[in-house]
Amino acid sequence: MTILVSNHVPVEQQVETLYEFYEQRPIIANDFGGHGITVADIDLAEFAEVFYGGAMPGWDQLFDDVFADPSRIDVSDLSWTDEAKELFREAQRVGQLGRVRRTAVARVDLDLSALPAGSYRVEELVVDARHANTYADREALGERMIAARSEGVSRVVEEVQAITTEYGIESGRIRDETATLGGAAPGLRLVMEPNSVHLVRLTRSAR
Repeated sequence: MTILVSNHVPVEQQVETLYEFYEQRPIIANDFGGHGITVADIDLAEFAEVFYGGAMPGWDQLFDDVFADPSRIDVSDLSWTDEAKELFREAQRVGQLGRVRRTAVARVDLDLSALPAGSYRVEELVVDARHANTYADREALGERMIAARSEGVSRVVEEVQAITTEYGIESGRIRDETATLGGAAPGLRLVMEPNSVHLVRLTRSAR
């Protein structure tokens, strides 16, 4: 049995809560069609004037300001309709929750009571900030490949093999043990760093 568990809140969850706001329609989560909010209900220029002196900021600053907890962005005194204000506040709360979850360590208990009781090999492999993380090192890896290409095809092959060894899934192996699982036996606890993905592989031991 293979189980994949992720402690990840995509940045898109934050983006989508403000996307329609930038199009002059604040939203709640992904539901914007049924609320009937139009440009007549909000004044984007007023928002920009009150909070930014007249010019809307870039996305990064807007996210940081709106999703901070507490946030200095409070639309209560704007001339928007009450429904528009509440929809914006709900989008703000969704984004704030997303930011908290994206920075929190998760402790996940896997309930394996439905498994046939017995002895299992438990393997846990992880991709996180410290394991198998090519994304964080992408610039350095790119420089390594550029340097390898200047030395010919054989050197490129060697470098690809080296990178695969350094960052492959085996580099993220953090558990390989035998445990009694299933039935009334305890399940497994995973300690998951923010934005991590854990693959748990369970193999029934031979009787």
